[in-house]
Amino acid sequence: MANPSISNIHIPRWNELPNLDLYLDQLVTILEKNLKEFIGNKEETIITKTMINNYVKQGLIKPPRKKKYNRLHIATLFVICILKQIYSINDINELIMLAIKTAKFNSAYDQFCEALEKAILYTFNRN
Repeated sequence: MANPSISNIHIPRWNELPNLDLYLDQLVTILEKNLKEFIGNKEETIITKTMINNYVKQGLIKPPRKKKYNRLHIATLFVICILKQIYSINDINELIMLAIKTAKFNSAYDQFCEALEKAILYTFNRN
């Protein structure tokens, strides 16, 4: 029997992401709220301010502008948070670079979300 909450997973698409710049606390809250189903242990957090700062230092995401993060930051962090469960940070960076070579970032992001949701549904709803 499928887990009802996992079957209803929805990763916000590009147009559903906030179109205003967010402070770090707001960014963490949005990611945690939307990705809580990916956390096996409810005591764990999927992202922290320190992790985000490290991703900036490593060049995975661009530095915030005036301490605010935009839609591109949010989408990239959704991808990182999901993929870091399986891939190394270097692999994630390569995958993101490959994706944006073949499509605009917003299209690549939406395709990623759609493929992920389909894979989850297939995995948990097989008979």
